[in-house]
Amino acid sequence: MLVAGGDVVVRIGARVDIGSAAALATGSYEMDWVSDRATGAGYNTSIMIGNGGWFNACSSILGATDISECAVVAAGALVNRDVASWLVVGGVPVKVLRDASGKASS
Repeated sequence: MLVAGGDVVVRIGARVDIGSAAALATGSYEMDWVSDRATGAGYNTSIMIGNGGWFNACSSILGATDISECAVVAAGALVNRDVASWLVVGGVPVKVLRDASGKASS
């Protein structure tokens, strides 16, 4: 599922595997604790995904994230920050589970 709005870029590199029910969401809201509702003005930010990554089932990728090449996102994970190349990340929010950079083939 892709939820995008406004003038944003969602770039998905070559050979990226995306599992079922994975979501990419570019939109969010400013928090407005002064008015009669919690959300203020909405805004959108870009998502960049490098080549060769894998996003497992039910993972969620939020806006303003840059996911580098060959990164792996575990099932059900919430990506709310940048992920470097060859990392395996998981959890809510994501944390590094494994660094596979030494295993990269030439």
